[in-house]
Amino acid sequence: MSSEAIIEEIRREAEERVAAVRKETEERKKAIREEAEKEAKAGYNAVMKAGLKEIRDEKRRQISLANMQAREIVRKAKEKGIANCFFEAERRISEISSSGNYPSVLALLINEAKLEAGDSRIAAAVRREDRELITALIPDINGLDLSDEETRDAGVVVYADEGSIRIDQTFSERMKRMKKKLAHDTAMMLYDRL
Repeated sequence: MSSEAIIEEIRREAEERVAAVRKETEERKKAIREEAEKEAKAGYNAVMKAGLKEIRDEKRRQISLANMQAREIVRKAKEKGIANCFFEAERRISEISSSGNYPSVLALLINEAKLEAGDSRIAAAVRREDRELITALIPDINGLDLSDEETRDAGVVVYADEGSIRIDQTFSERMKRMKKKLAHDTAMMLYDRL
């Protein structure tokens, strides 16, 4: 499954989750507001003789507090939704290395790194279990050699200019690089704002 398909599936699932979270949040917000209004009205009746101004101030304070609590609940729900999206993305990405698409993913990662490195020869470092896959790709990718170095993560680390340039295309490092942008984009997509 391509990363675009994974992201699309995550977006679809996230939209469903968001709808449920929004509904629950609205219900909580309504309950908090209703409770705040009840408390404010009860306070109004109890202290009527003490002055109408004091009661209005208390009502405003209660409503403001309820709104702040509701916003905090919504914020936490959004953060949890985004965290769940990343957890699911990381889970799915970890499954790519055992799929039939993994050799083509490795080739894509190597070609991306090769573009970044320029025309120089490159050496690919991979996990021990991926060395055969890289060996099979060498005839298809001009200027590719297999590095003696091994990685611990799925994906590939590409060296260029006799090792002076290092491009880490392991899944874990790519996820780290993309996480900030994806978090922002996901928040914008799911919640129409941060």
